[in-house]
Amino acid sequence: MKRKSSLFSLNRGFSLLELVIVIAILGIIAFCAFPRFFIQESLCLYHLRNRLQKANQEFLMHYARSITENQAPKIDLVLQELTKRDDPRCYFELKDHRLVAHFDTKALEFVITPKDFSSKPKIYCQLSNQLCRNFWGKQLKK
Repeated sequence: MKRKSSLFSLNRGFSLLELVIVIAILGIIAFCAFPRFFIQESLCLYHLRNRLQKANQEFLMHYARSITENQAPKIDLVLQELTKRDDPRCYFELKDHRLVAHFDTKALEFVITPKDFSSKPKIYCQLSNQLCRNFWGKQLKK
């Protein structure tokens, strides 16, 4: 009795070589694709960190100018520049005297003190928060 080969035969399967080749190809694709996601998040954090440091410097400059010239600090322009959205996945947002950094699907809250900028202004997050440590690239010492 001679068996006929059919595309719909139940006895036909993939050989071990074919499976190994497919797994190797998927591994190569994953090796190329996954670093891109980590690099994008790192670039976003770098971008947000630089914008926040620049805003802190500008806050200090406006505060020093307000003391020497006896004027109210002009913080609205700095906050407006800081919260400008260039990338919909990587931006700052101002909510009730709190600055929220959005990167991908994560959000990190920063506190702005003092709220009226009557003394030296500071923007910070709690280092006990893992996202805050990732943002600043810091490790907690035990």
